[in-house]
Amino acid sequence: RMATSLAKPSAMNLEGGAPMKPGLEVVLLGCTVNCEVLNAANPEALGAILAGNAVDASAVKSDCDEQLLFIIPFNQAVKLHSMHIGSAEGVPKTLKLWINRTSMTFDDVDSFPPTQTIELSSSDFKIGHVAVVPLHFVKWQCVQSVTVFVENNLEGSDVTTVTKLQFAGMPIQTTNMNDLKKQG
Repeated sequence: RMATSLAKPSAMNLEGGAPMKPGLEVVLLGCTVNCEVLNAANPEALGAILAGNAVDASAVKSDCDEQLLFIIPFNQAVKLHSMHIGSAEGVPKTLKLWINRTSMTFDDVDSFPPTQTIELSSSDFKIGHVAVVPLHFVKWQCVQSVTVFVENNLEGSDVTTVTKLQFAGMPIQTTNMNDLKKQG
């Protein structure tokens, strides 16, 4: 199984998705630095799926079997609301997510209970081949990193494909530039 790291920031405004409180700013958060994917046949595609602009040709595809393991650190603590995962074929079925575990391997997925387990169906991917998965908001209040284990896919094939992997949420602390005062 092969690992790759990526140092490419990405963020874009959220359009649609699950309902939020009025006035709450939500941003799709992609990779900051040191993002990894294990068991990918084409790990160089990680940047495209985290930026949300991958096409099928630049999707991350599993290598030895249907499993993938993504490790996504953020540059600051965030509150997460939902996960956006895209796929057109080899569609992920069972996902296990952990917060703040940056050094997990495939050997660790059975050793630690996941923060949340998600079972997807083909109907979840109807709109643009992207599933918007609500996260249990109470459990996702102070997140430094997310580890996503794709256990299997809907087709039962040996190759799982991911075209998009982003998280909707907001930073815990923000800086209001109007509050900064000039020194000196």
